[in-house]
Amino acid sequence: MKIEWNRVFITIFILVTVCVIAAVFAWALHNESNRISEGIVIDKDFSSGHSSINGDKNGVYAYSYDDSYRLCLLGNKNGKEVKYWFECTQQEYESYSVGDYFRR
Repeated sequence: MKIEWNRVFITIFILVTVCVIAAVFAWALHNESNRISEGIVIDKDFSSGHSSINGDKNGVYAYSYDDSYRLCLLGNKNGKEVKYWFECTQQEYESYSVGDYFRR
């Protein structure tokens, strides 16, 4: 019996890709179920904007991504302590420090 390694590799690649997508989707649903509008800032995240260029047989395409600002709040929801990450404005990001109380 001869093993077709290309087929095995492709099958494993597809399974891993599906698992990663499912994990990201599950995290997003969990985070959204923890949505709160106030709490203590416990973490901050900044991603600088960047550009990328991709091409295909139809042409070359440039993509531009803006700066991204996120805060993580620790608060209570339905009697449980929850963490909630959300995108915020640059002004909100700069005016709050870890340990500050945030309310929208």
